[in-house]
Amino acid sequence: MGEDPAEVFAELPPVEDYIVKALHDDALESEGQLQQYSLARLLAQDPDRPDRAEHEAAADRVDERLYRAIGIAYPTLARAAWRAIAGLPSQRA
Repeated sequence: MGEDPAEVFAELPPVEDYIVKALHDDALESEGQLQQYSLARLLAQDPDRPDRAEHEAAADRVDERLYRAIGIAYPTLARAAWRAIAGLPSQRA
């Protein structure tokens, strides 16, 4: 679309972030929590739900636990795992 490739690539997250996300998703699936997690994230997006914050907090706790485990298990991905934790909704508030 006529954009400078150097500018586009500079805006992309580091490859490590994608790897951490893939490991996170694999862990959710291997623990059999993918459907529950996805439902909690979906319900947390509904501003009319009175229990919205509870669903968001529950999903954030799962995310934090998995990202910490990834950071510990893969030291070369630790910074990307901590960035993922810092990006959680509960961490931004």
